[in-house]
Amino acid sequence: MKYDSTFEDIFKDHIKIESSQKSIDNLFTERMKNKTNYSPYYQRNYVWDDNKATHFIESIFLGTELPPLIFFDSDYGVEIIDGRQRYETIKRFMEDQFSLKPNGLTILTQLKNLKYSNLSKKSNDLLEHFLDCKIRIIHFQIVNHPPLDKALQDKVKKEIFLRYNSGITPLKKEEVDDARYDKDGLSNFFKTKLRNERTKKKFMDVLFIGHSSKIYRPISLAKIVSQIRLEIVLPLYPIEQYAKGGSKKVSEKLYEFFIKNSDINEGSIFKNFESKIEFLNKVITNSANNELKSNHLAMRSLFWGFSILEKENIIIKYEKELIKKCSEFVNENIEYFSTEYSTRRENIINRYIITQQFFETEFGMNLSAYIDSSSKIDRIKKQIRNKKSTTKLEKLKDIGLSKPEPSNMSIDDVTRKMNRRKFLVRPSYQRVEVIDKQKKSSIIESVLLGIKLPPIFIFKRLDDVYEVIDGQQRLLTLLGFTGSTYTDQDDKVRKSKDDKFILKGLRILTELNGLRFSDLSEQEKDKIYDFQLYIVEIDANKNPNFNPIDLFIRLNDKPYPIKTNSFEMWNSWVDVDLIEQIKSLKKNLEDWFYIKKIIKKSDRDRMENEELITSLVYIENHFSKDPKVIDVYQKDNIDLDGVITSKLNARVKSKTKINSLLLKASNDEKVKEDLFKSIKKVKSVIKILRLILIDRNKKDNETVEGFLSSELEKFIKVGNTRKLQNIYFLWLLIHKSNFNLVKYKRLEMKNDLLELFRIINLKHRGLQKDDNGQKPLVDLFESRKQIFLKNYTSQAVRKRKLSLKEKEEMLKKQDYKSSISDVQIFDMDDLEVDHTIPLSFQGEDSIENMGLAHSTENRKKGPKID
Repeated sequence: MKYDSTFEDIFKDHIKIESSQKSIDNLFTERMKNKTNYSPYYQRNYVWDDNKATHFIESIFLGTELPPLIFFDSDYGVEIIDGRQRYETIKRFMEDQFSLKPNGLTILTQLKNLKYSNLSKKSNDLLEHFLDCKIRIIHFQIVNHPPLDKALQDKVKKEIFLRYNSGITPLKKEEVDDARYDKDGLSNFFKTKLRNERTKKKFMDVLFIGHSSKIYRPISLAKIVSQIRLEIVLPLYPIEQYAKGGSKKVSEKLYEFFIKNSDINEGSIFKNFESKIEFLNKVITNSANNELKSNHLAMRSLFWGFSILEKENIIIKYEKELIKKCSEFVNENIEYFSTEYSTRRENIINRYIITQQFFETEFGMNLSAYIDSSSKIDRIKKQIRNKKSTTKLEKLKDIGLSKPEPSNMSIDDVTRKMNRRKFLVRPSYQRVEVIDKQKKSSIIESVLLGIKLPPIFIFKRLDDVYEVIDGQQRLLTLLGFTGSTYTDQDDKVRKSKDDKFILKGLRILTELNGLRFSDLSEQEKDKIYDFQLYIVEIDANKNPNFNPIDLFIRLNDKPYPIKTNSFEMWNSWVDVDLIEQIKSLKKNLEDWFYIKKIIKKSDRDRMENEELITSLVYIENHFSKDPKVIDVYQKDNIDLDGVITSKLNARVKSKTKINSLLLKASNDEKVKEDLFKSIKKVKSVIKILRLILIDRNKKDNETVEGFLSSELEKFIKVGNTRKLQNIYFLWLLIHKSNFNLVKYKRLEMKNDLLELFRIINLKHRGLQKDDNGQKPLVDLFESRKQIFLKNYTSQAVRKRKLSLKEKEEMLKKQDYKSSISDVQIFDMDDLEVDHTIPLSFQGEDSIENMGLAHSTENRKKGPKID
């Protein structure tokens, strides 16, 4: 977005920020609901499923802390800038749009299948408890400024939205696990051992690198231990079932079952684990010395194989010959350990099947039960069916938190408390610093503009130490910029990883880009030190049953975070005119041209269809600069019977470039106009696609949209799913076609397209990539594509111009008669060149295909064949 001095002035001097608490009863009266716009256009759609919604409603009943709603107040009502998912979940629950689901309830399991309308029947106190729950609200309002025009007010709201969303970095799975297993003895035993850098490197080399490399990306202890937990329990569950989906939940339940129902000897488990790690490190070294290929997925698969052998009580001799065989096996089958789309079901199964076959050959035993065994699955599921703890409903008032109004604490106050060791920024369950310098700079810019940051949630322990539950990233940003220190969980004084960082990427206070804290004026330094943080303090003395880890997970475990390179995010900041055109085109086509059909109101709409349109607009905008903007590649797989098959895939080469292009369009009118042209081109191509699909008259009781949808699926549907990659293939084949040519060749064109898509959708045998990286299936597609383009696109461009002498000769040859109407013409008439076979019909731009005619009759004729 582009900013001017008026915009900066508004944020510096005319934004009023207040906080309040409202009960659900007050917030959801008819009067308040009518004044509240919870779905402004820049917000994404409602995406929570019923399980996540249930978990949030349970949090309300438990009286736990909730992230605040961010309101923009104006004379016309209230607009929710951040918090739509939470607000709409409460609204949907109160309107009986869903019942509480068992999988979303972790504590109050007796509320399963309950609807809001039945609360009073269950317990009148339960209904009152829900309605009395207080929701925190931060209000933004423009004051002491003339009314803003729509565009400027829109920018202000978007800027606030971005500051509350782009800086949010949801917890990764391993970070959630790290908090969840904070008190787990086995996890902590491994953590202690892995604090030795040499040991950590050995584990990291096998589980995350898998080949010899001098360049190491930092991998957190939490991520390594999370992977260790998975590797410990993976042999307990058949791979085919593990790969089907929900694998995270499966591994969590398996691990919990394992530690509760096994005699845990931490030292012995670690020793066995480490011995396999050390052996696989030797495999990696051997592969490097002999220039053999290897990676971490191969090492994990081998680890799984050796774990199974141990489970089967097979004595393994970790000798040189086995090292050599493992290296050669991985090198010969490296394609099955590809990191590309490695989490897809078929790819997970592929790499474990090929590993199973290797171990069966080497050790002469049948290991198929570890890939698939229905009876084993049923037995395991029965074993790990967990009995959830319950809390009596009448005790809800006792376990709910006391929720005082947030207090204000200056950054200077926080710094001084830290120096007195009264502020613990990094309790053991907290993650490391994760936000980059640009996001950190944005936080500092917010502070200098006086924009309130989200609250910091603090647990005041019985020893009077303030433990940070939520807001650690913001605090470390402020400490890092000012050069202050903090105390970690081991009571050691630390600095932020970006200590005294330089500001970069500021969008409003651009004059401060490139400066450190020490470079700021005294007034600016004071503004930072005196900035008031919202502190929500939970006192252990008043909340004896409070569990800070539970709150940490509930505040940070975002189920469907907004991805950076997605329409959900683009919708929040891209130029509104572009967004409206894309949405309008999507709406006009949504009955047949879509990647995901929204059938029920409860379906999650993550704006995939708008994202599809945006991607096609980018492709059209970029194709002339980069013909390979759509990347076509070959993927080789191995099925359950060990048969090797190959399949074609396609994708946009770089989605980050879509992000960059849209950002340019927000600041550059020329780029914006080019994008509007690309949107028109996308409309034209879809119009051509529509023409190709229609090959008969409509039947009785048949809709045009229904017909188009079913015909399109002949190309883009594989199994039960419409594939985005198939739309890209279709686009590559038809986007250069012109309407006039297609009118004449539509039937044969459709038949040839169907034939091409048989090649695209088929799993081919005997066409796998060779050792030199040749991709025969890609080559086959390219050759067929060229034939198709030659038959159905116009290659010629109007470039040939006639000289005066050529015109004179042509007039004589035509006996001074029009090539169109045969009427008399002369050299002083207004003449134009007429292509006998129009260029749009693949006519050549040559003198042999030209005639002279009156300009009016030539233009009247248009692109048609006489």
